[in-house]
Amino acid sequence: MISQGLVSKIESRNAYVPCAHPERRHDCLFFICSNCGAAIELEDQRLEGLISEDAALIRFRATRCVVEVEGTCARCIATGAA
Repeated sequence: MISQGLVSKIESRNAYVPCAHPERRHDCLFFICSNCGAAIELEDQRLEGLISEDAALIRFRATRCVVEVEGTCARCIATGAA
């Protein structure tokens, strides 16, 4: 299902989540709450461009890119759970 773009893998959690935009290929950018475990996927073409440029500089061909940012989500912050 990963190769078909239907799910993405959150590497640090060894978990699979439905792809937010299965109709097009994109790099995965996850914001993961270390308190409640919520994961929010975003697309950021600026970040994708920077990663592609860096890969080109070192003649590296990336086949898959997953960026994970761990912290505290807005809901946990608002409820004081963090």
